Amino acid sequence: GSFSNDAWIWSDFVNSIAVLVYGADTRNYYRADRAELTVHRLWESSHAQIEPFVGGVAERAWSVGPAVGEQRGPWSIVERKDTLGMWRPNPGITDGNVTSVVAGSALQWESDGVKVQARTRGEMSLASPLDTAFVQITSDVGVTFPTFGEQEYALDVHWVTTPSDAPPRQRLVYLGGPGTLPFITMLEQGGDELLLIDQRYSYPLLSVRIGILGIPTLLFRHRIGSAGLGRLPAFEQMVGVGILLTIVRGEIQIDPATGNVRGGVGFSFSR
Repeated sequence: GSFSNDAWIWSDFVNSIAVLVYGADTRNYYRADRAELTVHRLWESSHAQIEPFVGGVAERAWSVGPAVGEQRGPWSIVERKDTLGMWRPNPGITDGNVTSVVAGSALQWESDGVKVQARTRGEMSLASPLDTAFVQITSDVGVTFPTFGEQEYALDVHWVTTPSDAPPRQRLVYLGGPGTLPFITMLEQGGDELLLIDQRYSYPLLSVRIGILGIPTLLFRHRIGSAGLGRLPAFEQMVGVGILLTIVRGEIQIDPATGNVRGGVGFSFSR
């Protein structure tokens, strides 16, 4: 199959629509023959679910195009021949076999309007094309809670760390472009260390109703992130303000470091 370490940025649906219509793919890819087996155990209570797992992964991976300078790529309505669109190269990987042990846990907890979702997955290699062992930990945390009245605060964190020798390139992760850091080019930053923190505050305008679109919600956002090899370089930031109408979101985004401003339209369920 085709695999990506960037599927956390946007869901399959949102990313597919962005690719088809705008030629904007927020994922890098590689190809692999992969076998994965994990054993899960679920514990549930009235407010929480916790599901630890353990297993193994074996894959034989190779690079996939478009390559640098190649003038072909997937079809889209716009940016079909753009080197930052459908002709944007996929980074080459370290071809070869990876065999790893994986373990982790997922957690869901909800009480009195407070929601917490968390997942951690650790991978320890037994064999890799680099002939060196690596350990990589990927964590996602989402927290949502009410503040005053119908107002709400939400926090999403995506964190990847590699406290070991460098992994093969198919385990590198990337930031940049819509969904992560919109003021740098698509997936410009990459490495084996990554941190993205996305904070959102929603303020429903209860005294306003726009026909069948209902009550608009004022959105405030702050996003900070970085990705690099062996360490996290200087962080990039974005602040934004926007309006949410049903599933459509319009937003003005500002880069505090440069003062650059951009506008954007997206789905309410996209990052």
